Amino acid sequence: MTEQTTMTSRESILERIAESYEKLGGAGDAADFVGRFYRHVATDELRSRSAATLAGVAAAHRELAEVRQPGTANVRVFNPTTDDDGWSSARTVVQIVTDDMPFLVDSVTNAIVGQDLDIHLLVHPQLVVSRDAAGRLESVEHAEPGQGVRVDAVGRINESWMLLTIDRETDEQTLADLETTIRGVLTDVRESVEDWPKMRTRCLVIAAELEGTPPVGLDADEVRRATTFLRWMADNHFTFLGYRDYVLEDLGEGEAVVPVTGTGLGLLRSDPPMGQEPDVLTPWARELAHEKKALVITKANSRSTVHRMTYLDYVGVRQFDEAGEVIGERRFLGLYASTAYTDSVTRIPLVADKVEEVIRRSGVAADSHTGKDLLGVLETFPRDELFQSSTDELFDTAMAITQLQERRRTKLFLREDDFRRFVSALVYIPRDRYNTSVRTRMADLLKETFGGESVEFTARVSESALSRLQFVVRMPLGERVRHLTAAEQHRLEERLVAVSRTWSDRLGDALRERLGEVEGNR
Repeated sequence: MTEQTTMTSRESILERIAESYEKLGGAGDAADFVGRFYRHVATDELRSRSAATLAGVAAAHRELAEVRQPGTANVRVFNPTTDDDGWSSARTVVQIVTDDMPFLVDSVTNAIVGQDLDIHLLVHPQLVVSRDAAGRLESVEHAEPGQGVRVDAVGRINESWMLLTIDRETDEQTLADLETTIRGVLTDVRESVEDWPKMRTRCLVIAAELEGTPPVGLDADEVRRATTFLRWMADNHFTFLGYRDYVLEDLGEGEAVVPVTGTGLGLLRSDPPMGQEPDVLTPWARELAHEKKALVITKANSRSTVHRMTYLDYVGVRQFDEAGEVIGERRFLGLYASTAYTDSVTRIPLVADKVEEVIRRSGVAADSHTGKDLLGVLETFPRDELFQSSTDELFDTAMAITQLQERRRTKLFLREDDFRRFVSALVYIPRDRYNTSVRTRMADLLKETFGGESVEFTARVSESALSRLQFVVRMPLGERVRHLTAAEQHRLEERLVAVSRTWSDRLGDALRERLGEVEGNR
């Protein structure tokens, strides 16, 4: 089919939709509105549905948009019927009208998928509209969203209209709960986007304060690394989603980390309810809270509702008094940008210092065969592990992995989170033994061993003889990871080896044991 034929076919489909839209009494210039509404929908998607249905979809969405105040979102989750709506769908329909802003599509689709629902169609027109003082829609304008559009309470506004068809759900309470979830996500997106400039500025101010007035007792190199890392975060390498100040307070029965009222931004904008008592720190947690280091880098307990549905990255900057004692923390929540995962480890502040120190301690020349192997291990090491691991932990693990290269054996490396809320398990396994069944059995074994609540995994399979699996076992809220002794870790590794072994592996062992190495191998 030629390009001209394809365009003509698409134009004829849109013309039929516009004709049906006019018959429904749709407002505005039918041809222009329909064209803008379905602008980014594939022709095959349009061709697979009737013009009457697509016209009904567009008309219903415009009806939802009739009244909306800037700063709010209109959301509807329903099952349209011909009797009630003039059109029907075999799928449940989600309609959204809100101010245009970053992260909308990712955040909404993640919220829906997180409910174990599949998305079958996504229509996402970005429109310029005109509204009166009461928020009533006056027109969808012949303009493209962009910097030239004035955005205020009265006048032209950049809006995102989203329509999704998802797995059919008939339970009314389930539909209402999904609508509530989507509204909550849209609020999180709005507050994060609105406060992002303030959070970025706060990060730069903290870096300047740390550099200008270094805390008593902190090593100058540590201060330099911390300020460099904070400025790197602010240079579009970190998506700021939440911020708050915390102070250490003695409550009589013990110390607690207490949020400072009025300092929250983004996801942390809302202050805790009045009268809510903070949890008293355990002796172990108290010792950790008073640890004299500039930065605390880990993962938060909660998943992000904005942009990516993953656990939030947590960067805390300790506050010190004039005597050099820890008195609080400035806490950033967000997500590292893609550059943090794709740039060379030698160009990422803090990480680069760890890498340099690991290579120095190894005693090998950087341009030697072993030195290049070691750098290769560090370049492909899970980035979250590089951010969160201490230099000592990273050195021990990286050296062991370098010595393991191309050897066909299963090896386990464990790292406990500083706050003992999760444990990261790196498992190296012969490539030909890796499959979904093995991975599932390993995940179940790790969850059982640590008494975890959930297990996440990532896999790296390359041309190397070994595949790498990373499991993160998260504990139930309030529980700490059980620390394994060296003997317990060795037994766990043996059990992981056992679940990865095939029937052929076990047969070979039995034959060699019965007949000897030469005859058994034959």
